[in-house]
Amino acid sequence: MGLGDSPILSPAFLALLRRAWKEPLHPRDLSEADLPEGCGAQEVWEALVALRHAQAFRSSRGACAASPVASDWHTVTERLSRTLADIDRLTRRGSRLDELAQARDSRAFITQQYVEEAVCNLRFDGYAVGYEDVRAVLRGERPPVTDGERIAVNFHSLMRELPSLADRLPLDQAALEGFYAQLLAGVEDRTSRAHGRGPEGLVPRSPLEEHYAESFAPEQVSRASLQTPIDVAHGGGSDPRRHPIMESMLVNCQFWRAPLFPLCNNLMGCVASRYYLVRKGYPVFRYVPKIMILEKWKHGGYQGVAAFSYEETLERVESDRDWTFYYDTVMGLMLREVRAMERALLQRAALDDVELDLAEHVPYLSYRQREVLRRAILAQGAEFTIAAQRERYGVVYSTARADLEDLVDRGFLDRARKGRAFVYRAAAGLRDNLRAL
Repeated sequence: MGLGDSPILSPAFLALLRRAWKEPLHPRDLSEADLPEGCGAQEVWEALVALRHAQAFRSSRGACAASPVASDWHTVTERLSRTLADIDRLTRRGSRLDELAQARDSRAFITQQYVEEAVCNLRFDGYAVGYEDVRAVLRGERPPVTDGERIAVNFHSLMRELPSLADRLPLDQAALEGFYAQLLAGVEDRTSRAHGRGPEGLVPRSPLEEHYAESFAPEQVSRASLQTPIDVAHGGGSDPRRHPIMESMLVNCQFWRAPLFPLCNNLMGCVASRYYLVRKGYPVFRYVPKIMILEKWKHGGYQGVAAFSYEETLERVESDRDWTFYYDTVMGLMLREVRAMERALLQRAALDDVELDLAEHVPYLSYRQREVLRRAILAQGAEFTIAAQRERYGVVYSTARADLEDLVDRGFLDRARKGRAFVYRAAAGLRDNLRAL
């Protein structure tokens, strides 16, 4: 059925088109009552796809899976538009979630989703790591003992650093190479990993390996391919430009198409897409999962919640090159995870408020000490030094030292040596000591 044929203009077909713009319409949703007179379900579906494709976001040939016929595309339904607006509102700089995360930002600040995301990426890169092990090393409960754990610690340090880099470091090849070097600091066995198999016994692979399997061939990829995710980040991934959160997904998936970095390619995709979003004004996304959502969804973890199954969405991709179903479902699940993170941090903030109130009533503290104590309560991995105390408050060495040593004597801070200087951190019994007052 051609687009100019009269059945296209029938009320039944126009009703179908309106439904397809509200939310993704699957072929199984077509009933006899929806079909224009004399038209079959297949020809109606083909006409519907053609009309939607004419108004779709299209990926450039270089930024999508290899296809000799057509590029990948998707439409933004009303439901997806609302979902993106909600994610935007919750994660943009200055949002309540951003303020909650910033107040607790420290070496020890992690969330469940954040750890799960790191573990998921590391496993795809061929590192046999467990959730509890990664959680322990990120919290500083023990030092890393495997390459996977070392990379997890390096990744955590890099994530904390990204906002400070955003205004002075463009997302280019030099930046990505620098991030890669930071991830590998302290990693010992690089030779065997570079040849495709890691010392921990796993083979690097792609999160969408069923879709990208043919293009994930190390011998066919050169480092020049790094230009593809960089071009996507600067607007070369689709026409017209998509929402930044959607474009970040496209940046990430370029690392699924090819092993651009031999030792931790998937984790680099995570870093690149997060850095893109930090530069766009979404610092909270350092803690929001993507790959974990995809894996959980793939294995049935969102049954009864996901709009479509993983298999259904890839079926649409293989059939029509249409990613609308995929993006609609993934963004809906991402919103769910963002809201769960906000609820968890609000609960944590309620507990913190009790200690913050107690801290205000500790007798004989200077305003400088109360600020240190407040920071120690909110970000228990934060480090304080005499030099930083002097610079922040414009006091002499003896005053800065006395501020911190007094908090040690009261049981609020612990002192440790770091190089030639002392560093001070929240005492293990800080909260108990405050309650004891």
